[in-house]
Amino acid sequence: MSMLEAAHENDIELEGACEGSLACSTCHVIVMDVKDYNKLEDPTDEENDMLDLAFGLTETIRSFCKLLAKRSYIMGWREYLFIAPFYANLCNICEQGWH
Repeated sequence: MSMLEAAHENDIELEGACEGSLACSTCHVIVMDVKDYNKLEDPTDEENDMLDLAFGLTETIRSFCKLLAKRSYIMGWREYLFIAPFYANLCNICEQGWH
């Protein structure tokens, strides 16, 4: 399950215009710390192509719909993962068993 799917299943309204089909870049997130970004699986070429179109492109941008909902990806990222104001709710998703 992706982070975006986990959010939607828990009634957290996050933008995802293409519903995870990687046809837009509306669910992109910016990982502020390179060390944390490097812990993620590598983005596919298809994801990179779509992220090139995202507003605010950075070297550490990812599609939320392509990140798996793993506790290790979000626990402890309060100051690094730019999702404002949804971060606390996503931590709660992991606490409830998404990992």
